[in-house]
Amino acid sequence: MKKIILILCLILIVSCSKNVPEGVQPEVVADHKQNNPEECTPGQNMCTMQYDPVCCNGKTYSNDCVANNNCAFDCVQGECE
Repeated sequence: MKKIILILCLILIVSCSKNVPEGVQPEVVADHKQNNPEECTPGQNMCTMQYDPVCCNGKTYSNDCVANNNCAFDCVQGECE
């Protein structure tokens, strides 16, 4: 039974990876309400714990709201490499 659960978990992990094919540009996240870094105030928004990673200037945030809350700009969908 434990082997079946382990196999199912591995299949789920492998199938959920978000690898961007070579030569394809990742989707740019442009939902930031604070577009000017000089005017950004960290911690303005309440964010969900949803894991939908974005990469902003080499740092991975759990989702776009968290990135926005940390005054991160120039974000793309997915984890940083």
